Amino acid sequence: MRVGQRLLRIIDCMENDTSKRHYPPAQQGLRGSHPGSFDTAHLLRDGTRWSDGRDTGEFYDLIVVGGGLSGLASAWFYHQKRPKARILILENHDDFGGHARRNEFHIGDRMLLTNGGTINIENYNAYGEGARYLFESIGVDPTRYEEFHDDDVYRGLEAGMFFNKERYGEDLLVKGAGRRPWAEFFADAPLSDQARDDLARLFDSNEDYLAALNVEEKSHRLRQMSYEEFLRDIVGICDEAISVLEQDSYWAIGNDCLSAWAATADGSPGTRGLGLRKPRKDSVYFQFPDGNASIARMLVRDLNPIVAVGNTMEDIVSAQFNYEKLDDPDAQVRIRLSSTVTNVRHEGDPESAETVSVSYIHGGERFRVRASNVVLACYHSIIPHICSDLPEWQSKALALSLKGTLIYANVAVRNWQPFKNLGVNRIDCPGSYFSALRLQNPISMGDYQHARSPAEPNVINLFHTPRGPGNTPQEQWKNGRETMLDASLEDYEREIRQQLARILGPAGFDVEKDILGITVNRWAHGYAYSQNPETGEIAYLLDEVSEDYAPWIAGRQAHGRMVFANSDAAAIAMTEEAIGEAHRAVSELVP
Repeated sequence: MRVGQRLLRIIDCMENDTSKRHYPPAQQGLRGSHPGSFDTAHLLRDGTRWSDGRDTGEFYDLIVVGGGLSGLASAWFYHQKRPKARILILENHDDFGGHARRNEFHIGDRMLLTNGGTINIENYNAYGEGARYLFESIGVDPTRYEEFHDDDVYRGLEAGMFFNKERYGEDLLVKGAGRRPWAEFFADAPLSDQARDDLARLFDSNEDYLAALNVEEKSHRLRQMSYEEFLRDIVGICDEAISVLEQDSYWAIGNDCLSAWAATADGSPGTRGLGLRKPRKDSVYFQFPDGNASIARMLVRDLNPIVAVGNTMEDIVSAQFNYEKLDDPDAQVRIRLSSTVTNVRHEGDPESAETVSVSYIHGGERFRVRASNVVLACYHSIIPHICSDLPEWQSKALALSLKGTLIYANVAVRNWQPFKNLGVNRIDCPGSYFSALRLQNPISMGDYQHARSPAEPNVINLFHTPRGPGNTPQEQWKNGRETMLDASLEDYEREIRQQLARILGPAGFDVEKDILGITVNRWAHGYAYSQNPETGEIAYLLDEVSEDYAPWIAGRQAHGRMVFANSDAAAIAMTEEAIGEAHRAVSELVP
């Protein structure tokens, strides 16, 4: 495309009114795994198969299955190596980014932003060479976080813990968690004297509860028990105290399933004195106002400049995206949303075939496109259902990929004065439906300004991991997933309203007047973990599985013209792994 034509397209993108167009980030209600996004995949899982459908006549150098961060990064890396390549990204959701999802609320002429999934760059020092090259190229500089984060907005506010009457006999908010002595903090909680003493001892102590064992013996012992068993049988705290520690976490399972070894790696209470946790190197943290959705948006804009103007990480935050241009016929890199892939196969023997056929369903109709190469950057457990020519051993390895379930709910509120009145900005809620809630992190970038005054609108973030009954993580995730998808928007809204009314109501919060919008991001397959094929257990930490037997390593081996990306390929639910696996996969296609 000539420079003049490109400029005209950008001007056209700027002048067109996007308010009446399909614009997923501003949609409220059930998002994430939204209704309709998973129906076809579930039919595939249950054995339904379709014929190829109508051939569109399109041929691409590369087709990427999955438009999450790993899929977008795969397209970007390939485009860097083959600038003239034509690339198609097929994504089953109605938005790109995968778990790096953006939620927008529009209150009058003001936009409020928050993350609907992946939150941050936890430690840029952990990013590999490929991911760093990508960030530097598209203009992400994580070292500038302090320029955008406002330390003064919530100054004077602290963490609290809300005890509900169903479990603890009364609704009570206790403030000062982590700031004042734990004995003093728990003395104000509606707990028995035994539970107060146990918790104060647990949080304050650096005792080595396995002092009689050496490092290897400690490691073995901790792997053989749950964190709950460790707390009860080794530390010796009562069940009431243990219930206070039953918080939702990124493991998405209860302490009855979480291994004590994994809890030790997290530095959980009671494990700090064991001498097993490796000290972290200096870390570099960064967060956009919409979480890692801005990274996805920067990748899309770089791949297809006609969808949005700008070229910096500051202007990406408030850049308007024209979703109608994502699948523009003239674009070298096209993104086709709401398109669930149903079949990927080589046209001929995988070892010698020169093309790959990809079938998908869009708008209830079946289509077929062809390509020279394919990157499968989707959930690995679905791949055996859509790739008919995979060897059996690889299908079995991919099927062992597991993901935890989680919910990020976001509530736009008229103001955040009740938090100011209570003196808190984040609250843990043991025993409540949402285990934690907090005010949106105060980050302002470019034209986007976070609320400064308590009288201004803001966003409350709530977190929940739906865990159904079960003795294993797999059972808890499966049962929790079914419960999550069966629940209606009204069910979630009821839980949100009741919990906010009980916690914030005494400080003047009115759920009928003060709630201006609700978005519930359901992630049926959220964080990536893997399974130990030798024991059948969850591999909490990768050193629990020999590389010779690691299913994620076996599953990601290139198959003909197909390669495999996604964080599943690393069995680690981190952005750096999603991008790193994209870099590895593309390097297998184009050394």
